Amino acid sequence: MTDSVSANSTLILLSTPPSQDMEPLELALALAAFDHPVTLLCLGAGLGWLLGKQQPRKVQGKSPDKLVSALPMYDIDQIWYAESALLASPFDAEQLSPLARALDDRGIRALIQQHQHCLRF
Repeated sequence: MTDSVSANSTLILLSTPPSQDMEPLELALALAAFDHPVTLLCLGAGLGWLLGKQQPRKVQGKSPDKLVSALPMYDIDQIWYAESALLASPFDAEQLSPLARALDDRGIRALIQQHQHCLRF
């Protein structure tokens, strides 16, 4: 990670579990489609976005894990989760998307400082 702020960069903090609507990930995809750099960081209950083999939350809806797996096609390859959140959860790293990497508290602070915009869901 670099220490400079990237122009038009957006950090999307996911601290709530997936719901029926996939607004946070759809926002990430829309921003990336218009060449805005996007990074995702899952905190606490937001780890639920990274769990594999999920069912859609509504009829004819999208499943969180399918949207997460599509992120690299939109050049979204900065997908992080809080190491402390994983330690406090009932999950282990093997249950999370292989696209996501752990980040310690110091790294999280640096990540937030590197982005021009920060949105929390």
